[in-house]
Amino acid sequence: MMIILSSVFFAVLVFLFSRELFGGKGGIISLGVYALSPTILANASITTSDLLCSGFFLLSTWSTWKVLQKITLARIILSSFSIALLCVSKMSFLFFLPVYFVIIFIRIKYGPAMIVKLFSYEKKIKQQSEMLGHILIVVVANLLIIYSTVWAFYGFRYRMGQEYQEDTCQWSTLLASTGNVGKTINVLAENKILPEAFIHGFLSVYHNSQKRYSFMNGAFSTEGFLSFFPYSFIIK
Repeated sequence: MMIILSSVFFAVLVFLFSRELFGGKGGIISLGVYALSPTILANASITTSDLLCSGFFLLSTWSTWKVLQKITLARIILSSFSIALLCVSKMSFLFFLPVYFVIIFIRIKYGPAMIVKLFSYEKKIKQQSEMLGHILIVVVANLLIIYSTVWAFYGFRYRMGQEYQEDTCQWSTLLASTGNVGKTINVLAENKILPEAFIHGFLSVYHNSQKRYSFMNGAFSTEGFLSFFPYSFIIK
């Protein structure tokens, strides 16, 4: 039930985002494409993280752009929680990082004057250096709220369970097979910077993504197929 409601929520999001960019007709067209998309129809009826990740990716992009146009407390909170929900929905949230910084770059380089309304503080900013200072405040606020929200989703508890057994979680196998990435992530685990389940989940996804059996048009591979997505797009 929740995944169906989520798909409806993201449909509204697609319409609102598109309407803001292209007007009412553009919003209707985008909504129609969303509603008739085979990928949406397939994932809206099963409980997977794919739909949530895609939806929160879009919401994070939109809310980040909005808060950089006009910095308000409500927009800071919305952008922070959107990104936080993206982080806990699927480990591929890391792909949002370059998008986040590209949005900041475009906003500073090509955007119009920035409006800031925080409590009794109001200002219209035109200088890029001053914009950057206010954007850094938004970035810090995003990081603090995202970090707190991730911990909240794991009940502010580090251990995955009360009866913790290292061998069961295969830490040694994951660390050995993930190289420098595993060593870096292990620093987070040793210092308990993030919940253990979150760290373990990330390592597991990274480990499994390095080699996975795949099949396409009669051929097997452990490295995937470059033509998969273009081919699937054309077929669908």
